[in-house]
Amino acid sequence: KDKSFVKQGLSKQRLVLKSGETLGPAGSVRVTAETQGPWSARLRVEGTYAHTYTFVTYLTFVSSKSWFLVDHKIVSGDLRQIQAVQLGFHFDLPLGPLSSATGARMCQNGMATFWTVMTDGSHTVDIAILDAWTPAGAVRCEVDSEGRFLAIYPSHNRSCRMYVHVLHGPPDDITNTPAPTMAAALFAFSNSKVTAS
Repeated sequence: KDKSFVKQGLSKQRLVLKSGETLGPAGSVRVTAETQGPWSARLRVEGTYAHTYTFVTYLTFVSSKSWFLVDHKIVSGDLRQIQAVQLGFHFDLPLGPLSSATGARMCQNGMATFWTVMTDGSHTVDIAILDAWTPAGAVRCEVDSEGRFLAIYPSHNRSCRMYVHVLHGPPDDITNTPAPTMAAALFAFSNSKVTAS
């Protein structure tokens, strides 16, 4: 539909080093269509932070679904010096006042999931953080009244993964799949009785 959910140029990702220095992406990124439909597609985004840190971000989309999966990982550099990885979006939810809610649960498959819902009463963004906590630390999420969302991942040399789900309407767990439910691996099933002709 004709609705932009993310304000262009205002979203951010940052590395926070143990020294207190904060690094943003430097230079251009390389975007490659790694898989292309018909059921799903995945983009591979490769880029660099300062001090020779490099990252790979995968964006996975599924046909006719109003959500996408973000998978961000630092792949080179002195990982021992990273305090946190920050992934942020500035969502376009102007009809306010903006309402938000958060929750956490352990999914049936054992995955720790944290989620945040933001709505202006007309449109909604529902975000699920996968692997949200471990014995070594937990992801922290922040939301402000202007629609800025920030997920702060403690750095343990692992992927930062989240589902971002957008809705044309208020929060709805009946006709739309809520983000916490989507926090599981994607599987494609085949019918073994079907043979090629």
